[in-house]
Amino acid sequence: IMNGDGTMNENAGSEYNGLTRENAREKVVRSLKSQELLIKIEDHSHAVGHCYRCHTVTEPYLSNQWFVRMKKLAEPAIEVVKNGKITFYPDRWTKVYLNWMENIRDWCISRQLWWGHRIPVYYCGSCDNVMVSKEPVTSCDKCSSTDIKQDPDVLDTWFSSWLWPFSTFGWPEEKPELKAFYPTNTLVTGPEIIFFWVARMVMAGLEFMGDIPFSKVYIHGTVRDDLGRKMSKSLGNGVDPLEVVDSHGADALRFSIIANTAQGQDVFISYPCKGEKKKKDFNTFDMGRNFANKIWNATRFILNLAGDKIDPVDNVNMDLADRWILSKYNHIIEQTTKSLDSFRFNDTAHMIYDFIWHDFCDWYLEIIKPRVAHGGEERAFVLRNASQILEGSMQLLHPIMPYITEEIWQKLVYVTGNKQNPSIMISQWPAVNSTLIDKTIEDRMETVKSLIGTIRNIRNEMNVPLGDKADVVIVPADDDTYQIFFDNSSYIIDLASVKNLKLDIKATRPPKSAAGISVKSEVFVILEGLVDFEREKARFKKEIDRRKKFITGIEKKLSNQNFLSKAPKEVIHTERRKLDNSRQELEKLVTNLEALGE
Repeated sequence: IMNGDGTMNENAGSEYNGLTRENAREKVVRSLKSQELLIKIEDHSHAVGHCYRCHTVTEPYLSNQWFVRMKKLAEPAIEVVKNGKITFYPDRWTKVYLNWMENIRDWCISRQLWWGHRIPVYYCGSCDNVMVSKEPVTSCDKCSSTDIKQDPDVLDTWFSSWLWPFSTFGWPEEKPELKAFYPTNTLVTGPEIIFFWVARMVMAGLEFMGDIPFSKVYIHGTVRDDLGRKMSKSLGNGVDPLEVVDSHGADALRFSIIANTAQGQDVFISYPCKGEKKKKDFNTFDMGRNFANKIWNATRFILNLAGDKIDPVDNVNMDLADRWILSKYNHIIEQTTKSLDSFRFNDTAHMIYDFIWHDFCDWYLEIIKPRVAHGGEERAFVLRNASQILEGSMQLLHPIMPYITEEIWQKLVYVTGNKQNPSIMISQWPAVNSTLIDKTIEDRMETVKSLIGTIRNIRNEMNVPLGDKADVVIVPADDDTYQIFFDNSSYIIDLASVKNLKLDIKATRPPKSAAGISVKSEVFVILEGLVDFEREKARFKKEIDRRKKFITGIEKKLSNQNFLSKAPKEVIHTERRKLDNSRQELEKLVTNLEALGE
């Protein structure tokens, strides 16, 4: 009853013929009312199709269309995924792909649009003959009439897109590029077009080229704002990447996005808009900027000490820290290579971040400072070791942060004499030296780090001035732990600001000391002479009273049934977490007060 333009045709009846659909519906209602056939009018919620561009309501409309029979094409495309020739990352998308393919329907390839590839079908106006031809048809192959018209429809856009992996290299001609680059290895795309594009490229590749177009399919997530909304122009919540590049740098943008995006998951971006108070807003890209600054400062520290060149040094006995950092470095090479190969890019970012920031900068560079000051061959060795590890770390980080890593690598290879390539981009990927990986060495160093961390925490909690060194008593758990601390006592003294270090398996707690527990040891920091006991007692008492009042307030709130019945689950969970944390803090405060003699 409807024409293609949405008006009524003769099948709708003479009184409706030519009316728009809206006017026809209104006239039907008026007609029903005038004949007293209308019982009632009420609202109904139902799904109404709309145009995705102009949002005009669309109508179901039967018309002749062109289809491609798909079942035969789908069968080999299903098999190559089932037998592992094509792998999806994350794997859960394999099930989605197979579900669509195993329930595939014929593909409507004709579209009624103003632009696109014209369907190569021609009609004879004299005998109604239908002809399909690669070349333009000028006369009928049946009656020789020249009254020929081409089908006005165009092909679905995906009908040309499914040829993309090989049509871009000159297919159907056998060009060198086609032979060199087909098939490729990896396709990166979004989940919404797995069937529209990915599956169809697989089918087309197998049908026209006799081989799969790619072996790996990485499905990425969607960028969303901090409220979980998809970024769009209509919402005005998009982030201009060029603005982030100006404020934080391209490397910071790349690292922050990758580090915050788990494999195949959506990424949530928090970025203050212009005019907002930036100090109160979490900024996703601060993480990458701060990391870039950390790397740059570590590089300056090494290069300032290294000078123009660091020659190799032989016959230097490596201590625990040297063997530990080399073991950790080779572990990182192994782990990052595996994570990159399995498309776990955020794991790669976090592993390199933790290694460079914490293991290399916070620990190794701090440990070697006294050794650098001693001079001689030991100075040259630790500086060259640090330079080479940072050089290799830049190679591992380069796929994520290409600009700063290129700049730093160029400086480091000049100093170490390792420059074999003009750019980090074509340098050899770091290889794992498994002989340097030593779990025992790593465990020993972690024991020392835990002890130093415990002493630092005690000093901080007890408000010990930074410049004042403390006497410390360590009670190792066993003889092996005693030997680890004895052999590496210089680390403990230098990094934990220790004046006198006592190691004694049988020691008891000294008076006026604060206690702590580290891996395989008990720690006592003697406070006498370092803190004002009366002032610290008053501070702890005041904080204990404040914490008790806070706990009482939360307990009242959580015992209020009205609050529990109305508050969202997330709010209740947050309050309970606050209560647990406050109780732990209160317990620690009481312990610290007791250490001061009360």
